[in-house]
Amino acid sequence: MKRTAKIIGYVLPFVTVGIIFAVWAIVANSLKDEIVLPTVKDTVRETFAMFKKKEFYVAYFSTLLRTAISFLISFAAAFILAYFCYKSEYFKKAVNPIILIIRSFPTIAMVLWLALFVDSSVAPVIVTGFVVLPTLFSSLYGYLKEVDKNLIEMCSVFGVSKGDTLKKVILPPLIGKTTELCGAGISLNLKLMVAAETLAGAARAIGFLMKREKADFETAKLLALVLIVVLTAIIIETAFTFIAGRLKKWEQ
Repeated sequence: MKRTAKIIGYVLPFVTVGIIFAVWAIVANSLKDEIVLPTVKDTVRETFAMFKKKEFYVAYFSTLLRTAISFLISFAAAFILAYFCYKSEYFKKAVNPIILIIRSFPTIAMVLWLALFVDSSVAPVIVTGFVVLPTLFSSLYGYLKEVDKNLIEMCSVFGVSKGDTLKKVILPPLIGKTTELCGAGISLNLKLMVAAETLAGAARAIGFLMKREKADFETAKLLALVLIVVLTAIIIETAFTFIAGRLKKWEQ
């Protein structure tokens, strides 16, 4: 029974994807308008064609680099804020309004404002970092709240340094959860990065290519770029989820 359930669990996602592509094919063939919705065949052909272009690789890896930089900065900031909020209720009360403002600030307005005085290649990094920060902060703070406080008190009683307490008591239970969070965070960061690049007009970026293809009414190429971004986000998230599962087993 468990084996059957496991097989079904693996198969169902592929069935869902198959249904999505089937509906896409039916609608595209019914409309017969390549500008509104190109066929699956044309989109897949354009997707493979992208990998033959040097311009695509430059844009693709530039976007990935911006995504990585933005995520690392926002993750570091989120962890530092979460840790000090965990240690001090007063600090938490002071930080909460800032997190609320960042979470509520319109992304489009932030991109347009930064574009006035920041380079178009830098603005998306700042914007995506700010947008992802509140989510990372909330998750990391929640993970820290789950840490066994009795162990921390014991460390304090026996004179264990705060550094050793952090490394040996607080961090180990968080590794698996944090790894999984990183996968979801980077995936979200990538999708936001592409949107921010499009709005900011960043050169040598996936967002720039999408904006150009849209202006040229090359919908098949536009959807090909979308498909590549979606597949990249899925691969990243799946890889981190797999690693997180291994780490959780190792912790046990």
